[in-house]
Amino acid sequence: IYSGNFEGTNTAGSVAGMNSGRIENVTGFGNTVTVTGASGNAGGIVGVNNGKSDFAASDSGASTLTGNGIYDVQNVGSVIAGGNKVVAGGLVGLNAGALGNSYSDSAVTVKPGVTLDKDTTALGGVVGVNTENGDVRYVDSLGITNGGTNSSNVGGIIGVNKGNMYSGYNESIVSGKNNVGGIIGDNGGTVANVVNATSVTGKDKDKDNVSEYVGGLIGSNNGDVNNGRNNGTITGTKYVGGMVG
Repeated sequence: IYSGNFEGTNTAGSVAGMNSGRIENVTGFGNTVTVTGASGNAGGIVGVNNGKSDFAASDSGASTLTGNGIYDVQNVGSVIAGGNKVVAGGLVGLNAGALGNSYSDSAVTVKPGVTLDKDTTALGGVVGVNTENGDVRYVDSLGITNGGTNSSNVGGIIGVNKGNMYSGYNESIVSGKNNVGGIIGDNGGTVANVVNATSVTGKDKDKDNVSEYVGGLIGSNNGDVNNGRNNGTITGTKYVGGMVG
C-alpha cells in the first residue's frame, strides 16, 4: 500500500480501521493516516486491533502467531493525531489483540495547533495504547515519535501499556512533556527484553517549564520490567531516569 492518504473522524488505518481477523505480510510506504475528530484511534496499518490468538515458539526461538492478529507487517509513513483525545501508533492505534514480528519507521506526531489531553491520549512508535488484552512481541521502531511540548504518554514503541510487551527495539527519537519513555510512556503491564538506542526528551512550553517522568525505557512505571538496556541520552526536569522516570 503506497502513497495514500487515509482520514477518519474516529478510526483510521491504511489497511483497516478495525481488525478482528488476521493481517500478515503487509507493507505500507509513504502513506499518511490521520484521525480528524476530537477523539479516536489512528494506526499506520490498523486503527483498532481486536484480532487475538496465541504465540507459539518456532525453531528459531522467536514467536509465531497461531491465529488472528497482526503479524509480519511493516510501515514507513506518517500517523497524525488530529484531535486532542486521539491515540496514535506507527502500526496500531489501540491494540486489544496480538501483534508480532513487525516494525514501524514512521513519524507519529500531532497536527499543528492541537494540544493533546494528558489523561486520554497516547502516542507510540508502534502502538498508541496496548490494553489489558494486548500482546505485543518482537517489534522495532525506527522513526520519530513526537508529542510536542504539551503532551503525555509518549513512547518509542508504546504510549500506554496495560498488557504484555516482549522483545522490542527502539531507534525512534522520542519527545513529549510527561510520561515519556524510549520504550513505553506509561506502563502498568509487563515488559521484558527491550532496548532503547536513541534520545528521549521531555520538554514543556508552559511557564513552570517542568517535564516529569522521563525515562530511557519507561517514563512512568506501575508494572513489571525485566531485562532492559538504554543507550540513549535522557533529558527532562523532574523524575528523570536512565531506565525509569
